[in-house]
Amino acid sequence: MRWPSVACLVLVVWLSGASAAFGASYQRTDGTTVDPLRRVRDGTPHPYSGTDLAPGVDLQDAGLGGADLREAALSGADLRRAGLVGTDFRDADLSNADLRQAAGTIISLEGADLSGAQLSGMTGFSFRMTGANVRGATWVDSVADEARLSGADFSFADLRGWNASEANIRGASFVQANLDGASLAVFATDADFSRSTLRGVSIAYIDDTQTTLRGASFRQADLSDASFYAYIVGGGLLVARIDVNDTDFSGAILANAVGLENTIGSALYDANTDFTSAWSDLGATVPFDPVAAGWTLIPEPGTGLLIGLGLAGLTAGQTAGRRSRSPVGLAEGLA
Repeated sequence: MRWPSVACLVLVVWLSGASAAFGASYQRTDGTTVDPLRRVRDGTPHPYSGTDLAPGVDLQDAGLGGADLREAALSGADLRRAGLVGTDFRDADLSNADLRQAAGTIISLEGADLSGAQLSGMTGFSFRMTGANVRGATWVDSVADEARLSGADFSFADLRGWNASEANIRGASFVQANLDGASLAVFATDADFSRSTLRGVSIAYIDDTQTTLRGASFRQADLSDASFYAYIVGGGLLVARIDVNDTDFSGAILANAVGLENTIGSALYDANTDFTSAWSDLGATVPFDPVAAGWTLIPEPGTGLLIGLGLAGLTAGQTAGRRSRSPVGLAEGLA
């Protein structure tokens, strides 16, 4: 007769455990709370049952793969070594968060605020960070293969040793970022690397990757010791080179750079571009000649001004000459 009571007790305990198992919540940037945390895939409760997610919380080693964390407020949170495969952080606030050694594939970070975040060792591929704010973040010696980074802001970020193969960084800003020793096989149309440091960087066209720097700006950037690689197959047949058409290297340092013959298109440079010991070939035997390569010299502003003033003076002189030869001009001269 006591069995029903025991069964009821077991059922109550199981239900309580199930409730606790799906009890975690997270705060959103608008101040509201999402409870419980849900899966991206089907909207069902997520199995994570640890600390509720909020700014500054300790989430080390947390299993948050596949969690829907859109607009989550996680500034300053510790997510070291967290499992983030398929996690959705779109428009989340992860400023100054610590994601070192976090692992994930297809992490959605579009529009997220990662300014000042620690991302070093966060590895995976196909990160989705379109339009994200990554200003001043640290992401060194890490892999970002097939990442979608178009329009993202990496200004002042530390990206030393960064490996980005087949990444889309179209229109992204790397102003004053540090990419020393990085390896880039990227689609970088209109990206801005002004005043950034790219010492020893490798820029390559590999395995049909659409590597292009068309329209990008490297104004006053340091590319000393950089290497430019083309896609080459057996027999030495050159298949594709790096597109630098309209790429602006004015004021840039290309000292000791090698492989510049592996670029194609009319890049821009000026009198301040440093080609000291720059080489066409990777073996550093043939000096690089920007004129022979078809690059376009941007005239000095003073030169352009003088040409403009000269043309204006010539036009004024021609007008005055025509007036003096006209009947009205002759009559004025006799008066």
